[in-house]
Amino acid sequence: MYEGTTEAFARAYRHWFFLIQPAPLSERLLERDPAFYLRSVMGGRHAGLAAFDPRALAEYGRCVAQPGSAASVCEDYRADVAAGQRLGMPVRVLWGRHGAIESCFDAIGLWPERADDVSGRAVDCGHYIAEERPAELPAEMLAFFVA
Repeated sequence: MYEGTTEAFARAYRHWFFLIQPAPLSERLLERDPAFYLRSVMGGRHAGLAAFDPRALAEYGRCVAQPGSAASVCEDYRADVAAGQRLGMPVRVLWGRHGAIESCFDAIGLWPERADDVSGRAVDCGHYIAEERPAELPAEMLAFFVA
C-alpha cells in the first residue's frame, strides 16, 4: 500500500507515515500525549469515537500510555516487508467498505504479493470492524477458522 499511495490515502492514513519515521521522533511525540494521539487517529475515521464503548476507549488509552507502548506501535509500522517473506498459511482479509482502503486500493488484489492463500471481503462499516460490526466479526472468524 505504501507503494501505491495517493494523496487521499496519505491524508486518511497519515499516522502510517508518521509512525515509520526513524526512532525516536515518533516515539517521543506519541509519548508526550498518547490520549490525544489515540483520540485524534481513532476519532478521525468513518464512525468517529461513537463506535467505541467508553470502557473500551479508556482501555485503549490505558494501554497506549504504558511505558514502551509507543516504541512497540512504531516498530509494528516499521516492519520491513522488503525481505520477501511470504505467508504460507491461509489469510482472511477484512476491511471497512466506508474506509480509505476500499476507496484507494484493490485490497484483496494486493495480498497475493505477500500470501499464498488469500480470501476476504469488505464489511459494511468503517475502519473499526470489531466496534462497528461486533456480531459480524466473530462470525467471520469462526467461519474462517473452522474451514
